[in-house]
Amino acid sequence: MVETSDKWIMERTGIRERRIAAEEETNVTMGRLALERAIENARIDPKEIEMLVVGTNTNDPAWPSAAGHIASHLNLDRKMPFFDLQAGCTGFNYSWPWRSNS
Repeated sequence: MVETSDKWIMERTGIRERRIAAEEETNVTMGRLALERAIENARIDPKEIEMLVVGTNTNDPAWPSAAGHIASHLNLDRKMPFFDLQAGCTGFNYSWPWRSNS
């Protein structure tokens, strides 16, 4: 935990809500669930995914990255590029522009 206030975080990042992961949860388990939900909500075939970027501030697992583990768990194309973007709490904001607009 970092010594901050909700106001301080919201003013600097726009983040309004924070959660603490359960002991058995990791960036990979949460990322896998998030991607599964995103695929379902977008109603796309996972084979349509051309690249996977995971915004995280963790370094575990270091290799392959969390993105690689998530891609493997979901049986995504093994030749697809993937990487983790280390950008602190707002890593997802920096990851977002990498999505395909097609």
